[in-house]
Order: sequence, then structure tokens, then C-alpha cells
Amino acid sequence: MTAKNFTPLVEQLLGIEGGVSDRPLRDDPGGLTALGVTQAVYDQWRSLRSLPAKSVRDITRQEAVAIAKANYWNPVQGDKLPSGVDFAVFDYAFNSGPAQAVKDLQRALSVVPDGIVGLATLEALAIADTEAVVNGVCDRRLAFMKKLKNWRANANGWASRVAHVRAQSLALIAGDAMQAPDVSLTSAELAKAPPSNAKKPRTFWAGIGAAISSGLAAIGSFIAAVPDFAKKALDAISPFSDKSEVAHYFVSGLASLGMAATIFLVWQNNRKKDGAA
Repeated sequence: MTAKNFTPLVEQLLGIEGGVSDRPLRDDPGGLTALGVTQAVYDQWRSLRSLPAKSVRDITRQEAVAIAKANYWNPVQGDKLPSGVDFAVFDYAFNSGPAQAVKDLQRALSVVPDGIVGLATLEALAIADTEAVVNGVCDRRLAFMKKLKNWRANANGWASRVAHVRAQSLALIAGDAMQAPDVSLTSAELAKAPPSNAKKPRTFWAGIGAAISSGLAAIGSFIAAVPDFAKKALDAISPFSDKSEVAHYFVSGLASLGMAATIFLVWQNNRKKDGAA
């Protein structure tokens, strides 16, 4: 259990986040942010406690710590995660949401990625190599970030953040002291990286691809379902010709269509798998 880790980890996290950031929404969908807390999250936090609304610029450190624990540490079951893994998942959750962080933790553990830290996840963690888990989470986190629309505007800062979190998490596993984030990281105005900011597929071309896929699949099914089709069609269209030559070109054409259908379907299937990973 790592309940005692929350205080040093949240201080490390708030140190990474730095102060106030108010970048264009295309670069940072979080908008106005202070100590890593967005205005929207702060408004909700104060509303639930019947407190008057105010700018997140005026958030206190005490409030930021309380929000970090209630909204991010507790949902990822931080107290139940092994030392080192807790920080890798906590920082990920604070930046991209608890569900996204937990899903990549679960993928690193090869359990069903449902976004909830339950018995199966905790049992897998109990026997896992924690260093491998930390590296797996950080690798997946960076890969996820690269799929976001604001990756280009934040590539250097995000890459540095993940590298720092990885190093700090591995230091915790080794029993070493954590190092404070350097100035280049704390001054980077790190953007939020929510799953909702993932690049959307091109609907038009996706529809064209689906239509082609369906058409080729139909051709493939037709060829497979009617093995004597070539012979019957040959008899119908070439009563006065050399059937051996016509058959050669006809069957070759069908074989080419079948091969094209197979190649396209394999490619389409692999692309769907890559998108779901």
C-alpha cells in the first residue's frame, strides 16, 4: 500500500504543472489552467460545495491538492498501487483523465482495459514486474499523445514530461529520492491531453474504404460460394470460341479479383486492430 506516497507525489505533480496557463484552445483544450486545474474543473468543484464561482487564477494550493486527490488519485486507486506505478498512473490521470490512465495501465498488465481498477487489475499488479509496468504505461501514454490533434504544439513538453515521470517512477521503485522537475519542464505550460482531442478519421474516405471493402468481400464470397461459376459463364458467353483460351483469361481475372479482395480485407482488418490498440 502506498497511501503515504500521496503527499510527496502531489507536490511533485504540482511542481511539474507550474503556475497559470492560458493558451489557445487548439493547443490546449483545457483552456485557462492553474496548478494543472482547469477553469471547468474548478467551477464544478466549487459548485458542488456551494461556493461562489471565481477565476482558477485564484485557486489555492490547498484546493489544488484536494482536487488532485478526489478527482485523480482516488479514482485510480492510488493508495493500492505499488510505489512508482502510483506516480506514473497518477500523473497520467491528472493530464488525460483517470479512465485513460487506467486503461493503459491495464493494457500494460494484459488485463481487460475497462478503465476501472478492480480485483483483476490489482491481482495482476501483485505479481507484475513494476519496472516493466511503469515502462509499459509511459510508452503507451506517449503513443496516445501522438494521436492527439494538439501533439505538434506540445510534442517537446509532453515528451519531456513523460520522460521525467518515467525516471521519477523508476526511482521510487529503486528506493531512490525523487528529483524536482527542472525549470524547462515547469515553465513549458503543459497542455491537457484528453482522449476527446484525438484526431477524427476522415469520414468521406472512411466511407469510400468501407464501400470498397464491402464490394471486394462480396466478390470474394461469390467466388468461394459458386465454384463452378467460371465453367457456366464460359459456356454461356463463348459458344464459338476456343474455350481453353477464354477460360484462361476468365479464371485469371477471377483469381486476381479474389487475391485483391483478400489483400484488402487483411489490410483493413489490421488497420482496425491498430486503431483499437
